[in-house]
Order: sequence, then structure tokens, then C-alpha cells
Amino acid sequence: MVSEREETHYLTELPLPSFVPRRYRPGGQGTWSGHHAFAHDLIIELQPSLIVELGTHLGESYFSFCQSVFEGGLSCLCYAVDTWLGDPHSEFYDERVFQEVAEYNNANYRTFSYLLRSTFDAAVSQFAESTIDLLHIDGLHTYEAVKRDFEQWFPCVNPGGIVMLHDIAARHSDFGVWAFWRELEKEFRDTFAFHHSWGLGVLRKPGGNRECPRLLELLFHSPAPVREALRRHYVLYAAFLDQALGNGSGAGRSRETVLKPAGLAAQPPESESGLRLTTVQVYLCGNEEYSESNSLVENLEIGVEKEIVFEFVPPGSGSLRIDPADCPSLIEIYRLEVADAGSDGVMWSLQEDGASSNVEICGSALRCSGTGSQILKLLSSGTDPQVKLPVLTVENRLIRLRIKLRVDDTTEVVLGALQQIAQDGQKAAKTVQAAVSEADVLRRELSTARAEQMLMAAELRAAIADRNDVQRELKAAEAAVEQARARHAALEAEVAELKATIETERQTLIATNDALAAERRALAAEVKTRDAIFRSVSWRITKPARALMTSFRNLSRGRGPSTP
Repeated sequence: MVSEREETHYLTELPLPSFVPRRYRPGGQGTWSGHHAFAHDLIIELQPSLIVELGTHLGESYFSFCQSVFEGGLSCLCYAVDTWLGDPHSEFYDERVFQEVAEYNNANYRTFSYLLRSTFDAAVSQFAESTIDLLHIDGLHTYEAVKRDFEQWFPCVNPGGIVMLHDIAARHSDFGVWAFWRELEKEFRDTFAFHHSWGLGVLRKPGGNRECPRLLELLFHSPAPVREALRRHYVLYAAFLDQALGNGSGAGRSRETVLKPAGLAAQPPESESGLRLTTVQVYLCGNEEYSESNSLVENLEIGVEKEIVFEFVPPGSGSLRIDPADCPSLIEIYRLEVADAGSDGVMWSLQEDGASSNVEICGSALRCSGTGSQILKLLSSGTDPQVKLPVLTVENRLIRLRIKLRVDDTTEVVLGALQQIAQDGQKAAKTVQAAVSEADVLRRELSTARAEQMLMAAELRAAIADRNDVQRELKAAEAAVEQARARHAALEAEVAELKATIETERQTLIATNDALAAERRALAAEVKTRDAIFRSVSWRITKPARALMTSFRNLSRGRGPSTP
């Protein structure tokens, strides 16, 4: 993923695209014309091997792909899948459309480009899974149809490949690509939406081993300001192409003609005074999406400042949408307010510079800076500039909307506005780059502070560990001292007991010695007495008698006579 500094530098140095399509607004239809430059840059960076388009019609988008492949010297096969019979959205047409497309293809790209005249359902079996690098879906635009096309063909897309869906910004009639695109944005991580030229959704299929090109990194992984700058980059070149190739005349308004409700007369190209006309269209807020049937249209002479008043009862609650022109032009709005027609009380008004009014600028419109009495200045790069007002509680009463504006589609004015937007973009990019540089300095300071904080934290942790070790050692020493004290006390008690025992035994020994001495004296006295007896005359005289008595005792006991 590229860094924010790299993104900002890339955008600051990004030149306007140089791709000039050879087939621009064929048949006067230019619903896809705003996406030439992006498709070219995408193909050059993606380096696809297989491109498939579903729904080719006059071939503006398809031959833009082929031209990019040819001029880029790429080894790539291109397939256009279409019945060339038409559908309810593009209208039905005759064989001449296919003949013209086939002739153009054969004359320019027949070595690598092939036209498959088939339904999408029948053609999908001709492509193996995970083989298509770039798939462009631009068939029938109902929700059910585009969902079926995507689900049928998505397995054929190579992991890491790109799917593009056109008309994601179209919400009229039964167009439903916008609703299906919302679902895809929730399901897939890598998505990007262009809002001009009826919208183009870009989706990257997950997986794949190829490195993501830098352009796709910017599309899918950049901050919101960078993504918006990329949108403006390609919108500016779309406006440039329209001025250079479409002569700024609003060529290719066929879609707007198709979208007018039945019974609405076609707007004249000029007013009675000979001035060219554009239309100011107000879409009434309702409970459903904007529709042509719930809209009001007024003509406006190009180059003339005029106040237009619309009165209506809104069909429901929602946001009013104003399309202030229907051609590439510079739009200056001097007054815009919504009032209660009964009391003429202003319910909402566009504030000076449109800064705090909560209006949403979308479609092919870009906000411009500049000086003057206008409160809002817009550049329309296409045929569908839109200004959405905030949601107002306006149900069940007559509403009066006043808009004072001037529309200028001259080449000099539009190119001047383009240059001003480009300058504003460069200033903004430089401001962002300066902010990024300052942020880098702050990040480095923060990184240093964090490193110091981590070092201090490590030192603190080491000190705490040392303190804990000391505390553990102190506790162990205190426990050892207590044990020693207890042992000392026990030893003292034992010594005292031994002393008492020794004293007792000493006294006993003394008594025993005294008794022994007395016994010895008594024994000595007895021995002395015995010796005296043995030495006496009577002992000697009685010796025979003693011998006789001894013999007699022995005989009586069964013993023989003893020897005297």
C-alpha cells in the first residue's frame, strides 16, 4: 500500500491525460464519453491479456479499449458481446448499426478484436473460468439484468482482475445498476465509483499473485481526499475532450431526449431571439427515487442571466434536486431559495458562497471558486449537473422555488473554469502535501517521543523488577531471621532444659556416689568380719562338721558325698 506522501506526490505531479479517442460520441451519443482517459490509463497499467465487453452498441467504450491496446503495444485479445438488436434502454435498431461497427472493427483492430453476436447467456460458455482480466458490463440496466450478468460472468474474471459497471449513477425509469452497485460495495473491499458520465463502478476481484498497479492502489486504498482528487482529475479531462471533440455544443444529448416523459415536446435548439437554449429541470422530492414524471422543466437562454420560478406541491418528503443545465458549461447561481407559496415565507435559501447550505454537488457538476456576485459557481463536465438541496418538510403545501442563474457554454469560459479548477486542485494538492510534510515531522517527533517513552518504560520496568527482587530478598531475609530467632529461642529452651537435666543428674550422681561410698564401707566391714571369722579358732574347729553337713545335704539331694 502506497503511503499518503506518495499518493499526494503522485497527484501533484499527475499530468492531464493525453489519450485522444478516435471514436468519440458515435451517432451523437456520449453517455460513456467521460471515461475514455481512465479506461486508457487502467489498461496501460493493468496490462491485460483478455478484455471482454458485455453490451457494445455503437462501440464507443469498446473501441476505446481496442485503441488503448493497439497504441500501448499490448498482447491482448478483445471481445465485444452483443446481439446488436437493442434493448428497452438503448432502444431497438436495425442491421445498419452492427454493419457499421463490424466495418470499423475490421478496418482498425481485426487482428486482435472479435465481435460475438450473441446473448450474454449464450456467450459465457465460450470463456473459461479465471481468464478475463478486464470485464466491462454495459447491457440492460435493470437491477435483475445487471445482477444476472455479473453473477454469470464473474467466475470468468481472473483473480486480481477488474470489473467495470456503467450507469451506476442513473436512477431514472427502471434503471437499477445503482442499487446493485451498492450491494457490491458492501460485499467487496476494493471498489471505486466515478459519478460523471452516468457513473462507472470499478471493482477488483479478490486474489491473484500480481502486484496491484499504482493507479489501482490509489483508487482502492487511498484516503478520501486523494480518491476525490482522482475523480476530479478525470472529470477535468472529460470536460476538455468534450470541448475539444464535442465543440462544447452539448453533443450527445440523445439520452436526455430518450428520458423525457411521454408527451413532453422536444426543446427547441434556439429561442425566438436566436440564442441557444439549455434546460433547467427540478426533480420533486418524493418517497421514491427521482423520476422524469415528477419533474418540472424550464428553458434558459445560454449566456443570459435569468430568474426562474417553479411552483409545485411535492409528492412526498425528500430532497429537491435541481439540474441547472443539460450541457457542458459554466453555471453561475445568484439566488436559490425555497418558500411557502401561500405566505411567501422563506423556508430555506442558499447562503453566500454556498459554504454552509448543505447542498450536495453531484452528477457532472464540480464546485468552482471565483469572485463575483454569484453565491454558487459550478462547472459541468457533461450533460447532467446536479444540485441536491437538504431535506425539507414541504409535504401537502404549495412550494415556490426561485433560482436566478446564468449558463455559459462558450469554449473560452469553460476552459477558463477548467484552468481555475486545475489551479485550485494544484493549490489544494500543495496544501495537502505541506500538511503531509508537517504530519511527517510530527510523526517523526512522535516516533522519537514514543521511543523515549518505550526506553523509559523499559527502564522503569527494570527498576520495578529490581525493586521486586530486593523486596523478595528482604522478605526471604526477614523470614530467615525469624526462623533463626525461633531456632535460637528453641535452643535456649533446650539448653535450659539440658542444664536442669544435668543438674538433676549431677545431684543424682552425687547421691549415688554417696550411697556407693556407704555400700563400699558396709562391704568392707562385712569383708573384714568374714575374714575375722575365717581366721577364728571356731571356724577351724567346725570344719569337719561343716563338711559332714554338706555331704548329708548332697546325699539328700541325690548327689554323691562331697570331698572335704
